Amino acid sequence: TRLADPDPAGLKADAHALISSAGLLGFRRLSALARALEDVIGAVSASDPETTGAVSAAQMQLLACRAETLDVVRAELDRAMSGMAPDAAARIATA
Repeated sequence: TRLADPDPAGLKADAHALISSAGLLGFRRLSALARALEDVIGAVSASDPETTGAVSAAQMQLLACRAETLDVVRAELDRAMSGMAPDAAARIATA
C-alpha cells in the first residue's frame, strides 16, 4: 500500500511520486504535505527518536489529507455522474 512502507526509502519514493501527481491535478495541500514528508525523511536520523517521530507525524498528516482529498474526488464524481443519463453513468462506472 502506498505511503505505508515501513522502509524510509520506500516511503520517501511514495511521497516523491505523490508530489508531482497531486500538484499536476491541482491538489496543492496534498502535494505540499508529500514534499514535507519527503524532506523530513531526508533529514531523519535513525538514532534520534525526535526525527523518527517527525516522520510519523508527517506521514499521518499526509494520510489524513489523502483521505480528505479522495472524499472530495468521490463526491465530485458522484455529483457529475448524477447528472448523466443512467446508461452513460453505468458504462463509466463499469469501465
